[in-house]
Amino acid sequence: MSFQEHYDASLRLALLRGLLEAPAESANASVLHLVVQEDLRFHVERSKIHNELDWLKAQSLVSVEDLSSSVRVAQLTERGRAVAQGYVRAEGVAVPLKRG
Repeated sequence: MSFQEHYDASLRLALLRGLLEAPAESANASVLHLVVQEDLRFHVERSKIHNELDWLKAQSLVSVEDLSSSVRVAQLTERGRAVAQGYVRAEGVAVPLKRG
């Protein structure tokens, strides 16, 4: 696996885990961008967040609703929750480290 593939898989897990911690397991792309950039130190453009949300949606890990041309809201699916918690593996998403 290349560095970029590892990076993308880790970013996807970070997005899923961010949604897991969000109220109602839902957040807009701007909030997710802040979480992964400021809290987790992923240096990505907002367009990369949008692309990864599309990828996660295609894998049935999130649902995405475009509220306007500039506002996208992602909602964790049941499968996405299981992947974020490490109960299920999804190709292209990093496996969370066990805590404790």
